[in-house]
Amino acid sequence: MGKHVARDSADLSPARARSSLVLGVVVAVLIGGAVWAVFHARRVDPPMLIVQPAAALPGPPDGAALYDPAAPTATPTTAPSRSATPSSPSPSPSATRPASASPAVTFTLSPVRVAPSAPPRPPSPTPVAPPQPVFTARYSVSNAWFSGFRADIDVTNRSRTAGRVEVQLTYPDDVRITVRQYWGNVTATASGRTLTFTSNQPVSPGATLRLGFQADKNTRRQVNPTSCTVNGARCETF
Repeated sequence: MGKHVARDSADLSPARARSSLVLGVVVAVLIGGAVWAVFHARRVDPPMLIVQPAAALPGPPDGAALYDPAAPTATPTTAPSRSATPSSPSPSPSATRPASASPAVTFTLSPVRVAPSAPPRPPSPTPVAPPQPVFTARYSVSNAWFSGFRADIDVTNRSRTAGRVEVQLTYPDDVRITVRQYWGNVTATASGRTLTFTSNQPVSPGATLRLGFQADKNTRRQVNPTSCTVNGARCETF
């Protein structure tokens, strides 16, 4: 009986080994599948990039052709040289106007009312000097002798205005005249070779002032003045 049991045990050993091997393989496959499932479930995919659509770009202006890569390229021709700095095109009002620009404003210009200016003031009249009296004088030697003479002067006011009289007599340089006396309502003064007679009162219009003097002389010949004036006007000499 002991031999039979030992034989049975020997017969069952290879079968048991095969069962254990199969079981081990199955367990290994199950464990590997579980591990793969776990790692596969925890795998993190790279984040997705979402690109928002950009705003629509403005199309080309009216009449402008789009760039076509297939279009033949024009060969540049020789053009006359121009300024190194090209002139900047003036921006169109629509291009430079901001999007938030306010609407156009209309201005009404009213005519300006100007107050009438005052008429110019007439110039002040220039004061007119009163008319000056006009005198005429007549000089004459009424008497003469070897060492002296007497002279008479008549002054007449020919105007309508009264005024004072000034008579000036100038004698030659080679004659010495010495006035001894004079008459008439006048005052006599001497300066160099000139005698001056000035009336003490104004002479009325149409009136005549008579004056004269007596003088000594150092010559036998008759002596006459080289100049006789009345208020600057020449007088008559006799």
